[in-house]
Amino acid sequence: MKIKLVKPRKSLSPEHKKKISDSLKGYIKSEKHRRRLSESLKGRKREPWSEERKRKHSEILKKADCSSKKIGRKFSEETKLKMSQSQKKRSNRPPVIRGKDHWNWRGGITNKPLKGKRKLTDEDKERLRLSRIGMVHGKGWKLSDEARRNISKGHKGSKSHLWKGGITSVNAMARSSVEYKLWRDKVFQRDNYTCSRCKKRGIRLHAHHIIPFALDIDKRFDISNGTTLCVDCHKK
Repeated sequence: MKIKLVKPRKSLSPEHKKKISDSLKGYIKSEKHRRRLSESLKGRKREPWSEERKRKHSEILKKADCSSKKIGRKFSEETKLKMSQSQKKRSNRPPVIRGKDHWNWRGGITNKPLKGKRKLTDEDKERLRLSRIGMVHGKGWKLSDEARRNISKGHKGSKSHLWKGGITSVNAMARSSVEYKLWRDKVFQRDNYTCSRCKKRGIRLHAHHIIPFALDIDKRFDISNGTTLCVDCHKK
């Protein structure tokens, strides 16, 4: 069995590297070539940088006049112009319109400070922070009873986009009204969200009318006429 000796690869000279670089300019890889390259590189791990390589990289960055805020070399004005022109050729986006030619121009009032707006004090900020604890994207805002009634009035009857000429029954309207929901909430709060018969808490509850809903119209929204029952007790 013959053993073939492989000579160590010599490092390429700068001239040789330049020739290779010039020959590859404008070369476009085919899809098959790209796929083969991708498959050959899968599973490879990059070797950690040696101390010498780190030192050389640090010297290159220092020569490029890098600051602590912006790492990398600074481009010359000529290079910036070439980069800008190449990007313009690639994209067909319309130019950005600013100032008086813009459709939303308001006389340059954007940069002016807002008039009549009071600055929040530290006390105001703390009060706002405490009021918004646990709220996600506006969820959890509690409206007052008056605000809920006003919103309901603005969507009732012919003001609703689902209006069909008043075909809903009176009982159905009463059960879906804000007054009914407020009555139910107050009954639950009074009974501490606990069933008045089995004394269970943390389960699904119903607000039950002691005097039936259909028999006495005047006591439909009377809190004393309501009691809290769980689903099982309400069926009995």
